[in-house]
Amino acid sequence: MKAFRTVISKGFAEQGIRSSNNPRRNSGFFEECRQARVSKEGLEGYIPAINNILDPSCVFYDSVTGNEITVTQRWPFPQVFLTDIGLFIGAKEGLYKITDTIPTIILLDYSTGATNWPWVCIPIMGYPAFTSGDKFVYYDSNAASYLVVS
Repeated sequence: MKAFRTVISKGFAEQGIRSSNNPRRNSGFFEECRQARVSKEGLEGYIPAINNILDPSCVFYDSVTGNEITVTQRWPFPQVFLTDIGLFIGAKEGLYKITDTIPTIILLDYSTGATNWPWVCIPIMGYPAFTSGDKFVYYDSNAASYLVVS
């Protein structure tokens, strides 16, 4: 297999997305872009405000029961993952997806129970999958939901 190096600095410094009047594929502009928007200065990356999530005084609530969820503040937890489908929190107590942050942070639990290893996030077929050494959480397209393998 051959590999070629391409510098895409033009796409960051100028307009960013290739316009329809510039049909060349190797123009240095992007064909499409996720998690960013085009501005006069170039591309602006999307960075969610997560300061309140990492604040030790932050209180989390379960999206179904409304009960308070404890998230341990001890290294390396909690871990925050920004994916194409939203923000996830990998905690010692489990894996959660943030569904709402106003006025309180509401979490949807994907996996609960003690976790001994840090979470790792990888994309599989367009969906984020997570593993912690103890558990594997993945999206099953046949079931149209996330499944947990312990």
